[in-house]
Amino acid sequence: MKTRMEQLINGRFEYDVPKLLLSAEKLQFFVSPEDKFKGELDFRAEDGRRVKGMAYSTHRRLILGKEKFSAEQGQLPYGVDAKGLESGEKIEGEIVLSTSIGEYRVPFSIAVKTPEVRTSQGAVRTLEDFVRLAKDDFREAYQLFVEPSFVQLLKERRELIPYYRAMVKTPVPYQNLEEFLIGAGLKEQVSLSLEKDKLELYDIQSSLKDTLRIKRNTWGFLRAEVLVEGDFLEVEKKLIHDGHFIGSVYELEYIIRREYLGKGKNFGRIQIRTVYETITYEIMASKGSKIQINISSYEKKKRLEASRDFLHMRMGKLSEASWCSKMRELLGELKENGYFSTECQLFEVYVDIIDGQEEEARRLLDALENNQRIQEEEILQGAFLYLNEKSQRSTCSSKETLERIGSLYQRRVDSYLLLAMMFELDSEGIRPQSRKMFLLEEQYRTGCRSPFLYLEACRLGAEDGAVFRKMNSFTIQVYAFARKYAFLTEEMAFRAVDLAGQMKGFSRSVYRLLEYIYQQYPSVHVVRGICQLIMKGEARRQEYFKWYELAVEADLKITGLYEYYVETMSRNYQKVLPKVIRLYFGYNNTLSDKKKAFVYSNVIRNKEIDPETYQAYKKSMEAFAVEKIKEGRINEDFAVVYQEFCVNSRDENVRAALGRVLFTHRLYCDDPKIRKVIVSHDSLKEEQVYLCADKTAYISLYSKDAAIVFEDGSQRRYTGTIDYNIHNLLDVEELAGTLMKSGLHNPGMLLHICGELSCENPVTSENLECFQAVLKQEIFRESYRQEIRKRLLLYYESNMDNRNLRESLREMDFRGFAKVNKSLLITILVKQDMYVGAYDLICEYGYENIEMPVLLRLCSQMILNLEYEYEEELLLLAGHIVKSGVYDEVLLRYLVKHFEGPVKEMMSLWERAMGFGVDCYQLEEKILVYSMFTRYYPEKGLEVLAEYIVQGGREQVILAYLTFEAYGYFVGGRKREDFLFEALEKITEKGWESDIICRLALLKYYSGQENWSQKRRDLAASILEECREERLRFAFFSRLPRELLMACQLEDKVFVQCKAGPKAKVMLHYAMESQGVMGEEKTEPVKERYQGIYNREFILFYGEKLHYHFVVERKGEILETREEILTVDKAETQGNSKYQMLNAMLLLKEQGKTRELEQMTEEYRRKEQQVASLFPLLD
Repeated sequence: MKTRMEQLINGRFEYDVPKLLLSAEKLQFFVSPEDKFKGELDFRAEDGRRVKGMAYSTHRRLILGKEKFSAEQGQLPYGVDAKGLESGEKIEGEIVLSTSIGEYRVPFSIAVKTPEVRTSQGAVRTLEDFVRLAKDDFREAYQLFVEPSFVQLLKERRELIPYYRAMVKTPVPYQNLEEFLIGAGLKEQVSLSLEKDKLELYDIQSSLKDTLRIKRNTWGFLRAEVLVEGDFLEVEKKLIHDGHFIGSVYELEYIIRREYLGKGKNFGRIQIRTVYETITYEIMASKGSKIQINISSYEKKKRLEASRDFLHMRMGKLSEASWCSKMRELLGELKENGYFSTECQLFEVYVDIIDGQEEEARRLLDALENNQRIQEEEILQGAFLYLNEKSQRSTCSSKETLERIGSLYQRRVDSYLLLAMMFELDSEGIRPQSRKMFLLEEQYRTGCRSPFLYLEACRLGAEDGAVFRKMNSFTIQVYAFARKYAFLTEEMAFRAVDLAGQMKGFSRSVYRLLEYIYQQYPSVHVVRGICQLIMKGEARRQEYFKWYELAVEADLKITGLYEYYVETMSRNYQKVLPKVIRLYFGYNNTLSDKKKAFVYSNVIRNKEIDPETYQAYKKSMEAFAVEKIKEGRINEDFAVVYQEFCVNSRDENVRAALGRVLFTHRLYCDDPKIRKVIVSHDSLKEEQVYLCADKTAYISLYSKDAAIVFEDGSQRRYTGTIDYNIHNLLDVEELAGTLMKSGLHNPGMLLHICGELSCENPVTSENLECFQAVLKQEIFRESYRQEIRKRLLLYYESNMDNRNLRESLREMDFRGFAKVNKSLLITILVKQDMYVGAYDLICEYGYENIEMPVLLRLCSQMILNLEYEYEEELLLLAGHIVKSGVYDEVLLRYLVKHFEGPVKEMMSLWERAMGFGVDCYQLEEKILVYSMFTRYYPEKGLEVLAEYIVQGGREQVILAYLTFEAYGYFVGGRKREDFLFEALEKITEKGWESDIICRLALLKYYSGQENWSQKRRDLAASILEECREERLRFAFFSRLPRELLMACQLEDKVFVQCKAGPKAKVMLHYAMESQGVMGEEKTEPVKERYQGIYNREFILFYGEKLHYHFVVERKGEILETREEILTVDKAETQGNSKYQMLNAMLLLKEQGKTRELEQMTEEYRRKEQQVASLFPLLD
């Protein structure tokens, strides 16, 4: 800058300064919140010269890598720190380059962008956008769904955030996204349907291919398993998904393989199974025609009808006459259909015998005498012998017939028919009854399952129950038959109870039998038998409680009865426990903890009805409550015990433990696929996982906004498609307030007190400690702790007069709170006179959005604390405050002392400081020096100079600046105040060694003035003389007084002049017009007179007009000025000079004043002669 001043003082000016070429005229970009950005601004002079200067940023967020530079190819690094800024905020300002070739300002606008999610279909900004993406491309939507950035889309529906976090817990199947959308109400559940649900095909000649049209109701993820039943069925795909559908339809191809079809009808099915439903397609395929007679099937059907009716007849449910009538119809139908086998003929004989028509029976037997099948097959032969005996056709004795049938039975011991015929023919011979039962059981062991076998056994048992020796499979089947056909006698029933008691293990079939027996023959004996049986198996099944209850009511003494009574009792049991139970467990309590809790809860519920038992149990119940609550045990029964004995406890450990179980809820879900229940709180880092056992889970819910999610065995999760019910075990609202102080280390209690999402609670003096305790718990998400900090700040703001506030602030994590609301935090700190903490936060997070009075108070106090010592951040802060129009004397003094930047900013500071009477000597000198260095002319620069002079400024600075201003006025054409010329006049009078530009500027100023003192005339004359010596002539000379011009012989001269810049090629084109006649146009070059000013002088007489224009060629460009006309003013006709007299004569001639013209001409000649005689020309 010193060099620049010397150049000005010595008159080394640059008419044209090269431009500064910048890599960017404006900086505009985006940064992410809390992000840092780096860049570079490149610059160079247009002519490649070295550029010197300083750089300055008007905003503290844009930090420059260097403040001073000197380079031909300059690079200015810069960085942006967005720490503490939020989405949507902007950083706006300018980078000011104060250079040796001028001052340049590069505006910047840096927006803190709102994070957005980009996809192949563009930006996704809302959930609705995401749904459209999922509808078009579910897979791409899934990729976005599992990205952490997805949570940004949930800002408008924050209640979905805990559900989202639970659904993206690894592993994340596509089904989780589908469930999330359904649970959020953004789409319907995908369900499938079939156009038809069954198909029948006959007369299949070869393998067939067909399609099954499956329809879906809506878009979305779909994964369905295809299951096939039937060996003859094959399907194209075993797994289908939504991509297989065209629109809403998918055609599943399947094949019916003829080679795998059996005889008759073949049944198969295709099942399509999703996580929500299973739909079935039934297929019947047959090789045969639709209408056909199956002889084998027909025979079986008729045999079944005959057997059923015969059984009913033997059981007495059908009379013999009715039976015979029905059988004759059946046999007639068989004959008509051409089917009448040997078995049917023998059966017809039996019908005739029963009907009393022995003669007809014998006739039919005669026809069968030589039947080959009867002779070859033992069973038919035995039947023939039996019928012969029954029809009295036999020629043998009964004993001989019986022996022959017995012999046949020995060969066919698997034939119950032969055995039954033996029983009937020899009812007295086979003794005892146990022998008959043994033979029947042998038949069962050989595989016979005939109902007639069971009927015979029932008859034997009805006569003597002791024939049943043990409860084996045969006995169970017999009793099942008896139960089915109401054949069970009381004797059989009690024998079954005895046999059940002899069993070593439990049998479900026997249990059902005993249940039936109790319904038919209720008795204490049966109850005892049932209890003893079930105790051999899963004795604790709740369904058995009714038997234990009956046993207790009957006062039965069975080992373990009371324990099982309690173990199987329903939790909904509200009645008073039987006295025997109360007494027993009062002295001998070996129950599990759960059942103890059940018994105790029952006692507590009925303490008004049975106060004696309550008092007897009270001590043990209280000890139990204290022990178990510390272990964290909880269900409905534990809750009743805790409510009774722990709520009012003074033991802090008990109260803390109660707080931990306080929020337990019982959830019931009967969906069989659910294995786990997941609870996700938005405020907690980790989700809580609970096993779902017996359709029940005990979960902890700390707020109403907690998300409940379900998981199946394949780790798929569900939100909106599972039905459940839930209820709390303890009175949360009543107890939370009383347990609050004991729960400061319990995250659940803290969360409940503080609330989250839509259930946020305000901070009060009562719960303040809970809010503060949340900040110390790492289990909470940082986002939630930030929300707590926000609410705490609002509380502190509204309680500024609280005595404990400053103590709370001292313990505060300032940085954590600053991320939430730095402006409010800083405001609070300032109002509490905690200036250092507030200033540190401003240095780290910035001062955006903080009220100016707060910043002013802080900044002033910090300046005073530092005793006006330089601090960069403090200087930036002070500048920001003053720029906004809010300031005090402290800030102004500090800035005046330390601020150094662009001239414009320093000028603004100077004006404000002058209003406070601040000493600005140093600032004024900076303004003057920087203005000269950057070639910037501040509007009030001369006022600064005046103040600077008053304070005794340095002569070199004053002279350089006056020269700078003089050049701007004379060459640049700038309008300046009179002070400039007064100063120029003084330095000229004092004889300061200044450049001629100062005097030229003063002379030009004089030329526009009307009042000319003698001093001014003398100064002007001396300047004109200097101009004559330097051969400088300018157009403004014509405005000077005539006597001054005459001294320089310039009174008859006129000038044409233009400014073209140094080293330009200037051509003057002109033509003279006289008396209306235009002369020849002439062209001639014009020399540079001074600092880019080009002119030429002419002598014009009255009436002549000079038409002219310039053509300027400079730096490869050609510029042509517009034509102008130069004339002589009438004022030039007044006076006694030769030039004036000639102009006067021309005027008289124009006016036609001949006489006056002659007189004037004569006068002109006379003066010419006088001059010639007085001043003869020298040879």
